Amino acid sequence: MQEELDFGGLGRLMALTSNDEANVLACLEYRWLFGSQEVYQLVPVTADGGLPFSRSSAGRFLFHPEATYPVLAEALRAGGTIKVTLLTEQFSFDDFCARWQERALPLLAFRQGEVTVVTTDTSFRPEAGWHLVALVHEEVPVLVPSREDRAPTPQGAADPV
Repeated sequence: MQEELDFGGLGRLMALTSNDEANVLACLEYRWLFGSQEVYQLVPVTADGGLPFSRSSAGRFLFHPEATYPVLAEALRAGGTIKVTLLTEQFSFDDFCARWQERALPLLAFRQGEVTVVTTDTSFRPEAGWHLVALVHEEVPVLVPSREDRAPTPQGAADPV
């Protein structure tokens, strides 16, 4: 099927499904096309905090070490939205961070056909003239671990709320 797909004009892959294994497989499958620096996936959920696969065989982790699928899905269910903000000399990235604090998660920035994706392995400081894309919530922190993201509670122990 992939032989029939037209990838013209695409420069990267973002694996954003709820299935960590599918995300890894997608990254492996398309590394040859996009290159290892342009293949991204969400941080996987594991009970023990380790990785369920070899780190060198997967995509680069997106956004933030705590930005797993369950955490992002919960932020959206709780009323989070995707916001695009033009950064200027008068309203910089630092101003954005001060305004939103923990209620925003930068995702990427773009300007004139150039895109910079936020990853866990590089610094991110877009400047004036860039459009910042972020997941924001007006009232609550975005990166609140969901119940699905926590390690299983031992049998017989109370599940914290």
